[in-house]
Amino acid sequence: MAQWVGDEVLAHILVDGALRVCWLNAAAERLTSRPNSLLIRNGTIRGRENRFDRRLRELIGVAEGEASVCCLHDPKSGENLLLSARRLVPPFAAFVGLTIVVATEDFEFLLADLNAAFGLTHTELRVARLLLSGRTAEQTAQDLGVALETIRTHIKRAYVKLGVTSRDAFFHKLAPFVIFLG
Repeated sequence: MAQWVGDEVLAHILVDGALRVCWLNAAAERLTSRPNSLLIRNGTIRGRENRFDRRLRELIGVAEGEASVCCLHDPKSGENLLLSARRLVPPFAAFVGLTIVVATEDFEFLLADLNAAFGLTHTELRVARLLLSGRTAEQTAQDLGVALETIRTHIKRAYVKLGVTSRDAFFHKLAPFVIFLG
């Protein structure tokens, strides 16, 4: 919990079942003080629109030990907020920890040591990171200054090491190894 509390890159908010804010970090203060989908009004986290309030209540209501997630899309600003909610363990089970990320194309993340987990090489890791960033194989080849067939070879080798046969399975297998930076 100390790491979660001290993280100043990601927005973290601790709320009770009525969405009353018990604590928030500096990143959450910055996020909720700007004109966006979420705000804090009278000590309660609220959505700018009623449908956001409903989604927040649903998210908090289903939060358990495993993280529950939802996306709030604001058509006015075009912003997408990714929310993750996890109920704390006793004696703090009355509280839910929210992590909020603004989804942007330049979203920063790291991948855990995939060499240790799957034996991926440094280049296979670079290719995986670019693919997870939304780049195509063609764009990845251009970014790395190599031929498209070279990238396809790296992808095939990574698939074998991960034990997958499709792009969806590739993303699903790597998802637990993504470390969000904000």
